[in-house]
Amino acid sequence: MFLDERERLLESLGDKKAMILKNHGLLTVGRTVPDAFIRLHALERSCQIQVDAGAAGTLNTLSDNVASKSGADRDEFLNSNKVEAGQLEFAALMRKIDRIDQVIGIKSRGSSDRSECILEKQNAKANVVLRVGGSLRWLRKMLSGKID
Repeated sequence: MFLDERERLLESLGDKKAMILKNHGLLTVGRTVPDAFIRLHALERSCQIQVDAGAAGTLNTLSDNVASKSGADRDEFLNSNKVEAGQLEFAALMRKIDRIDQVIGIKSRGSSDRSECILEKQNAKANVVLRVGGSLRWLRKMLSGKID
């Protein structure tokens, strides 16, 4: 990423924590890797649900009041929680990765905070690199044991 792109992204993001980039995908930020990851996961799932619902017919959209109240309730819950946002979910996913490693023969190496994991499938030429903040498709493939 070029430095001027980074500055434009920061300016466009403003005080928000998530952004949908036209023709590029999703971007989330957080105080920690787990915080950014759980936001990315929630945003990606929300987008997928909206696409699926749209394919089924007319969308039943929430009123602005209901959407604002739901967002405010979520923010209040996250701010009152003693655990950092996403920390529990991220730790659970890392444990799931470790269990799958043992079952399908993947060696896992990561930084001490597990914010980046490099996964190597035994008996395969390709390495799969999972970077938190990247596409969740890799994570889903890995968690389902469908790594090519």
